[in-house]
Amino acid sequence: MIELEFPKVLELCAEYAASQAAKAAITAFKPKRDKEALERELDRTDEAYTLVCKYGAPRFSDSKRLVELPEVINRAISGGVLSLGDLLGVKALLGQVRTLLDYKAACLSGLNLLYNYFTELHPEREFYAELDKAIISEEELADDASPELKRIRQAIYSAGKKLRDDLNDITGGEKSAYLRENIVTTRNGRYVVPVKAEYRGKISGLVHDVSSSGRSLFIEPMEVVEGNNAIRELKAAEKSEIDRIIKAFSERVRLISELLAANIRNSLKLEILFAKASYAAATKSGRPIITDTPKITLKKARHPLLIKQIKNPVPIDIDTKDGNVFVITGPNTGGKTAAIKTVGILTLMALSGMPIPAGDRSEIGFFGNVYADIGDGQDLTQSLSTFSGHLYNIIRIIENTGNGAPCLVLLDELGAGTDPKEGAAIAVAVLDELHRNDNALTFATTHYDEVKEFAVRENGVVNAACGFDPETLSPTYRLITGLPGKSDAFSIAARIGLPTRIIERAESYIGEKDRYFSDTIAGLRLKESELDKLRRQAEELANETQARYDELQKQIATFDKKKERALTDIKSDGAAAISEIKRQGEVLLAELADTINDSGSLTTKQLNRRLERGIDKLLDLANPDQSTDSPKPPERPLKVGDTVIISDTNSTGVITGINGERCVVQCGSAKIRTDISRCSLTQPITVKPLQKTDYAAMHREAAIHPITPSRLKRRGDNNTHAHANKDDNVSRPNSIDVRGMNTDEAIPIVDKYMDNCIINGMTSFTIIHGKGEGILRRNIGEHLKRQSYVESYRLGGDGEGGDGATIVYLE
Repeated sequence: MIELEFPKVLELCAEYAASQAAKAAITAFKPKRDKEALERELDRTDEAYTLVCKYGAPRFSDSKRLVELPEVINRAISGGVLSLGDLLGVKALLGQVRTLLDYKAACLSGLNLLYNYFTELHPEREFYAELDKAIISEEELADDASPELKRIRQAIYSAGKKLRDDLNDITGGEKSAYLRENIVTTRNGRYVVPVKAEYRGKISGLVHDVSSSGRSLFIEPMEVVEGNNAIRELKAAEKSEIDRIIKAFSERVRLISELLAANIRNSLKLEILFAKASYAAATKSGRPIITDTPKITLKKARHPLLIKQIKNPVPIDIDTKDGNVFVITGPNTGGKTAAIKTVGILTLMALSGMPIPAGDRSEIGFFGNVYADIGDGQDLTQSLSTFSGHLYNIIRIIENTGNGAPCLVLLDELGAGTDPKEGAAIAVAVLDELHRNDNALTFATTHYDEVKEFAVRENGVVNAACGFDPETLSPTYRLITGLPGKSDAFSIAARIGLPTRIIERAESYIGEKDRYFSDTIAGLRLKESELDKLRRQAEELANETQARYDELQKQIATFDKKKERALTDIKSDGAAAISEIKRQGEVLLAELADTINDSGSLTTKQLNRRLERGIDKLLDLANPDQSTDSPKPPERPLKVGDTVIISDTNSTGVITGINGERCVVQCGSAKIRTDISRCSLTQPITVKPLQKTDYAAMHREAAIHPITPSRLKRRGDNNTHAHANKDDNVSRPNSIDVRGMNTDEAIPIVDKYMDNCIINGMTSFTIIHGKGEGILRRNIGEHLKRQSYVESYRLGGDGEGGDGATIVYLE
């Protein structure tokens, strides 16, 4: 694990924990030996990850006192008396528990994998409140720690005040001439005054101290001896009460010691889980699938230490379905060692119960051991050369892989450090031995062509190359499975400035067979590079298409939601209108029945029949047939600037162009080309009041204009009216004119018009309210602020009505 730098990864994860106990537990992570326990740990961490992404992690205490808390509890169990600092540690733990339970109440719903950790926390709220009320610091209890302590301290204060007053009489009276300074101080817990040595006999009392020069004596005057004695007795009583309170608190800790121990265990476990989850969220990691077979499938895997260094390292894909030995080749600094380290470190993370920085559905086998031989292997203390050091590790690995348990083997620069021919032969033999072990999954890096050839001809041994761009002569750090890599020593040497004559001379030393194999690899890699570019272009195109599709789906969903809300509001208005019409009809029926009975000109039955027919007509008008299969022929030929309704889409817009029988209609931000025959002029909405009992006027009105809830609310106001597209100096398409109205009259009309705009897909409209004193303009603006459908609004500009108009933009 040291060769793979796993401890460094654990330190990064530990940074997301608050307490030293949690940090220590995380840095001690090791692969688990029980697969079921590992699965449970991964499931719990995955659940914590979901909570972190949705709500954030709960806040954990970083109090250093929590580290010593287990020892404090043991001391209390054995009957020891705790210090105020110990009790503050208990308080910190209970405060932590309260925070966690508040998080549970806010963020957890129903049973889940973390539920038991939360439910087994014990807040001991009453004890926490007592500690919080009583303890000020490690050195001080509050006056309210107990009624007796408060009484004693008040008595101390009163006695001290009286005593100071007595001493002030001395310092401010005739005897002040005998004092070095006119001050009151204390010595040995008793109040004294500094007296000049030569006047010792002038002030009778007890000498408690002498200044360093000997020129001042600190004397307790006889007048205050009794007061000082009283204060000393009170101080003793105070200490006794403090000791009693602390002892009582210590006993409480002993009585709930098991609950406190459970709090420590469960809060520590939760802190570890949320630290792992927070680290996973920061590194965009996910839960791996643990398989019973020795296999690895990593999608877009990233090394966690590289994430820390360069933030967005090139991800690699690995799938071991084609064999159990993978030979990774390629140029120096091309990422070979980083690739096998990524495999090893992600495996250790997964087996330790941690999410891994790789894509969804990444799989890692439940390996019993991970063996690695990475580094130069040299050990001067044991007289081992690089080759000997590697060979010693390899012998140990081969011996351990024979125990039958699944294992992962990582070998870096296999066969290096000795004669190339002999080193290559040993490398092939070692890989052949590991290939014969079905429980071993091996990754090895090498530069030897003999090893590459072995991987080509041996079934179950797979070549993998670290990418290299032949055009830029630089590594791509991508891992390409199924293709051997090329060291590109000559290309790299040329790039960094080795003279061409030397490179050409070196190439001449290469045998024909080696040159042919190298050229074949180069040709394959060139084709692979071209295919990789095409694949990336296809992926980018697919991603762009998917993004556009997702955006369209989002826009459709938003429109459907707005339309559904608007239709709901309209239906609600319609229901209210019907209810109001019925109520008015019943009122009219009763009133006219009384009138006719008094006059005797009509019978009640005749009147009922007439009024029922009238009410039916009103109901028909309140629920008109909305069918628009064929638009009514226009009253005049349509022209540019007309506001029209398109019959097949029910959209409202302004004609911006006409070409023969076709026209262009601007509907919000969209332009629609359609036949003129499908367009019809919109009509201004005119709302007139009804007299309360004028049946004939009501009947005439119902035959001409539909009834709306807003109109019924304004019965009796002859000045209420609304105009759409009024022909004056501030009129404009998609506008509503509410000039001359008060706020209560204008707001319902604006809301109704806004509903129609939303239904018809319009993104803006104009409210013409006039200038005047600006009251109506301000009230309409305040109303628009509260509307969820309104994205923004502004006053009109030049040619838009200026301050007399408001332009509204809809979401």
